[in-house]
Amino acid sequence: MKHTISNGMIEATFEDRGAELLSLRDAEGEEFVWQGDKKYWAYHAPHLFPVVGRLIDDTLHYEGRHFNLVRHGFARVSEFEVAASSSDTVSFRLASGDDTLKSYPFRFEFFVTYRIKGNSLEVEYRVKNRDDGPIWFSVGGHPAFLAPRNEGEEFSDYYIEFGARENLMSKRILPSGFMARNLVSHGTADKLKLTTGLFDDDALVFGNLSKNTVWLKSSKNNKSLRFDFPGFPLLGIWTKTGGAPFICLEPWFGHADYEDFSGDFSHKEDNVKLEKDGEFKASFTITLE
Repeated sequence: MKHTISNGMIEATFEDRGAELLSLRDAEGEEFVWQGDKKYWAYHAPHLFPVVGRLIDDTLHYEGRHFNLVRHGFARVSEFEVAASSSDTVSFRLASGDDTLKSYPFRFEFFVTYRIKGNSLEVEYRVKNRDDGPIWFSVGGHPAFLAPRNEGEEFSDYYIEFGARENLMSKRILPSGFMARNLVSHGTADKLKLTTGLFDDDALVFGNLSKNTVWLKSSKNNKSLRFDFPGFPLLGIWTKTGGAPFICLEPWFGHADYEDFSGDFSHKEDNVKLEKDGEFKASFTITLE
């Protein structure tokens, strides 16, 4: 089922499957979200939970037990229920059950809430621990934005503008989907020009940004998209190879396994640990400018 919220300045549409954002339009009706053409990538803006990236052998190890858990987790293909809704807000809920416990050994509630505020869409994550002890997880967004958006533009007309001049060091993702320990330098700059070759080795994952704000801009279009992700330790930037006309901005808590990791899921670096009865909360905001 699809759901739409609006306030006269922007309009956003979602579906129950994956609690996924399908469309984000400004007051003039211009679309900013990738429309999921299967030729390139069938998703629009999936949510990554309870893992971000890939586990070694697609297996979660916990206290001597082993669970098959696919890349980016199961939330993006799960049916959420609507927990609350109004004209400018909708909240989706996914709760653990027999199916999730087969691949992830913890009981939880996962909420994705969208709120329109002016020309901004806030995306909030809440995770509640419903288990008898601590739980561990990773969580993140994967929204894809059209680039180009209009006729006469090309992908290479677009660029990422950072909130400050940054020493751009990215974590390296291997062809296997796992993380290498060495970093890759992209120089010191306040802008990153988008080229298809930039993503030949998968996403760029930045963990050292001094400002958690970036803009997606075009040299041929006066409209821009501002992306704020306060508190998120990582930002992935990615597009599909082969000339895909979109760019993903991905705020993450956690990441794929390092290639040399072989331990218990509770020992995985950068996982979130949530104590019994605890609640985790984080949000990012998409602003159409």
